[in-house]
Amino acid sequence: MTAPATAPHDHSQPYATIADSYDRLLDWSSRNWDESPRTRVGDFLDTLWAGRDEPVRTVIELCCGTGAVLEELAERGYTVAGLDRSAPMLEQARARLGPAVELVRSELPDIPAGAAYDALISVGTGLNYLASPDDFARTLESMARTVRPGGPVVFDLLSVRMLTVDAVEGFAQRPIVEFDDSSFFWTYEHNAAEGYCDLTYTRFQRCPGAADELFTRTRELHRIHLRERELVERLARQAGFTDIAVYDNYAQRPASEETQYEVWTMVAPS
Repeated sequence: MTAPATAPHDHSQPYATIADSYDRLLDWSSRNWDESPRTRVGDFLDTLWAGRDEPVRTVIELCCGTGAVLEELAERGYTVAGLDRSAPMLEQARARLGPAVELVRSELPDIPAGAAYDALISVGTGLNYLASPDDFARTLESMARTVRPGGPVVFDLLSVRMLTVDAVEGFAQRPIVEFDDSSFFWTYEHNAAEGYCDLTYTRFQRCPGAADELFTRTRELHRIHLRERELVERLARQAGFTDIAVYDNYAQRPASEETQYEVWTMVAPS
């Protein structure tokens, strides 16, 4: 293999260079780390919302990424909209969902929604990227304004165990993910003092049409913040949410100390 051509490293915008591979990485995570596939997410939401006095018809997703969950919900009959800060991810979502679905580029805690939705979700641990408890609190307050009074809110977070125990072991065992046209090498560092973890993706992308095996290298830094359950619940109550519960990875069972993906459900203030 020849020496790779080097593209500028991007440490400021997660998913700036890997949006086109995100769905494949998500499929890999579902197979290897039990990240919930979108069908499991859809089943969980259908069950949660079934039988409500006020039916759920319109749903907005924060940190919607490539729109895979929005597509799943649209196929189940919901009217959907999405918000994300990454333009490349929204481009993938637009190609998947078509021109009729509202997709907005914005960064939390700002949620520039023009109307209240029946329900709000955030799937894929996007809220772990919020840099401080204050940002998290302000995002919860924005959520409460975006969903109709008494509407359901669902979001997921990587648990503290996942970020401090399981991920360390997982990345040590599987530091390389290989596809036909590219390979990912990732490193993982936990900063206990500051309460965050740095996940660095280095991608080697095969150059199309090259006579030999020439690759382009890009790199992204994803800074993921730990959020203790006690803090999340306290901030949610401060924002006026009620009926707060935590489930284990989109299954109908409460979260435990072994839970990796915490699924938070709550009801917006009336």
